[in-house]
Amino acid sequence: MRGLIAEAQGTKEALAALRERFLPERTADVRQMLSTAASRDEIGVEEINGKLSLWVGYSWFRLLTDELHDESPLVSIMAQIAGTPSDRAS
Repeated sequence: MRGLIAEAQGTKEALAALRERFLPERTADVRQMLSTAASRDEIGVEEINGKLSLWVGYSWFRLLTDELHDESPLVSIMAQIAGTPSDRAS
C-alpha cells in the first residue's frame, strides 16, 4: 500500500490504478456502512463521499505513521466520521 501511494504521486498509470481499482475495492465496506446510515436518515446522502474521504485519509495517515494496527481509537474515529452533524435533527 505504501508503495502504491508513493508510485501514484509520480505516474498517471499508478494514480489511475489507485483511483479506479484499488480504492473502490478497499472502501466498499465503509461506503456500504455510510449508505446504510443515509438510508436510515442518520446522515445525508450528499455526505457519503466526504465522510468516505475522511476515512481514507485517516487510514492512510495511520498507515504512513506505522499505527495501522493500533485499533484503540478506531471505533471513536469512525463514530466521529460517521456521526450526525450538530446542525441536523436527531
